[in-house]
Amino acid sequence: MEWVEAVNSKIEAEDGEYVSQLFGTSTDIDERLRSMDLYKVASPFSTLLGYQAEFLAEKSYGSSEQLIRNAVETIGREKWTGPIIKRIAHGLLELRNQRNSGRMSRLLLDMYRKLLEQENPSFAYVGNALFQMYLEMGKFRAAEDLLIAAREPPARSKGHYVFHYYRGIIKMHQEDFKESYLSLEKAFKYGRWRKIMAPIYFTSSLLVNKSPKSIYLEKFECSYLSKLAFVIREGMYMDVDDAARETLKEIKDYNLDRIISAHCPLVCFNNLVDKIYQRYGHDSRLDIQRIIEELPEIDFKEIICLLSSVIGFGRLRGYISIGRKVVVLSRVDPFPTLSK
Repeated sequence: MEWVEAVNSKIEAEDGEYVSQLFGTSTDIDERLRSMDLYKVASPFSTLLGYQAEFLAEKSYGSSEQLIRNAVETIGREKWTGPIIKRIAHGLLELRNQRNSGRMSRLLLDMYRKLLEQENPSFAYVGNALFQMYLEMGKFRAAEDLLIAAREPPARSKGHYVFHYYRGIIKMHQEDFKESYLSLEKAFKYGRWRKIMAPIYFTSSLLVNKSPKSIYLEKFECSYLSKLAFVIREGMYMDVDDAARETLKEIKDYNLDRIISAHCPLVCFNNLVDKIYQRYGHDSRLDIQRIIEELPEIDFKEIICLLSSVIGFGRLRGYISIGRKVVVLSRVDPFPTLSK
């Protein structure tokens, strides 16, 4: 009886953190619920704790789905219940396997939409869990659609940093490297997981032509990026493919192979053009022949393709005059910084 009174007092005080403990999955919680007169707990928690006891007894997907649907429906509009719904969602995610991932993602998407409508703080946890599931399942289109509908969690919360981590990955997949870098830069401020996300963060910085310092690469165990960073920074285009292949031996994460192989050479080429322009450019023009002289192994058509690509991605502002065989560059910031 004392335990029931304690729980009811915490419900009345809207102590979400305390009440959420009753929705954990430990053996202690199971035993405690068995010893309680659940019908004496304040409504609707008496019903929800009954579903929780059933879930702990069965550990089935069906009982977990029943619990989370009823929780969102009955208490979701109370902001203080955020920790409770988050704990219930965590219990659901513990049951995830290859067979039920699709079904679970559809359930969580439904719950996410309702939590957004209810303005329940647990939307951040459920949304981030969905991002992770979609990316692990290779459902990039679903992740992109979710990002369009998503709401950014409150600043400086853990959910905020996690959200920007996944947003950065999705934007990188979309080849929106500026937005990818800006989001991953925010996520990197969360100190507890810097070493985990360092490879993708430093890669994103390379893709916006922002070379990470060697001291930071060493600190976060990413020294294998040093050679690639140096080659890109110096515009050593003939060496960039080998440097990228060497780097990819250490990186296997979220489609980075394709991104690094396709785009790091373009960043490197752009830096080479910048260096050539500084030496030989005149009146916002650069003779393409000057680039050919630096890259004698590459024919004219391929150089035109490379120039078209860096212009297309916004790395170089200007246009190509095939007739005059020159690149006409913008008089204002012809090599823009994409990281701002």
